[in-house]
Amino acid sequence: AHEPIAIYAGGLEQIAVSQFIDEEADYNFEPLEKLLQISPQRILCLSRDELIQQCGGAAVVAIVLCRANAGLQETTQTAEPMARRMNIVNILCRLYKEYSKRISAKKFYKLIHVCRCVGLSETSQLSLHWFRTFFDQELSESTRKFNPNRMACHLVVWMLYLTPSLQLDFSLLQEQLSLSAARTREILQYVGCSCTSKMVAGSDPELVAQLKAPLKFGMPKSSG
Repeated sequence: AHEPIAIYAGGLEQIAVSQFIDEEADYNFEPLEKLLQISPQRILCLSRDELIQQCGGAAVVAIVLCRANAGLQETTQTAEPMARRMNIVNILCRLYKEYSKRISAKKFYKLIHVCRCVGLSETSQLSLHWFRTFFDQELSESTRKFNPNRMACHLVVWMLYLTPSLQLDFSLLQEQLSLSAARTREILQYVGCSCTSKMVAGSDPELVAQLKAPLKFGMPKSSG
């Protein structure tokens, strides 16, 4: 395999382990599962508000529209696992927004804080995985500090993984996370994307990124 997503597929498990996702019964977002089974033409005719309501967030809308424009439609067998993986985007966005606004040199968190934010129990393997991945050990193994740069990079990679051609408009993620255009572009370029800004008549500007270079799992040096 020579495609970036095939070469680095194992790295995706750093973001959300497949087994852990499937173990969380509550992580299937039913409105999204139903949406993915309707025709791409119908999806493209829905309003922005309708899409956000059924997708759970603007970032997932971008993925759904990308797949619809490519003519992709899920079956009754594939809709649930795809909806689960798309819903991970909603949850990671929630984590980012919750903890990036609290970022400070002296702010530390325990696993229970993450569990409450994502709606999982303290025995959840997925919440423990995220706690260890996106929160750096500081005072002890159980007391950690949030790393927003690492989460942003991993979130971008996960979203690209859900597209058919590793290309996506990230303006909706930028909006949902309240990032600047410069910051969004920095993150995208860091993980190996080429970026293009597009003006669309009657719509907000698009920030289209395509993964061409090898995936990077880490964080840019800038903290802005």
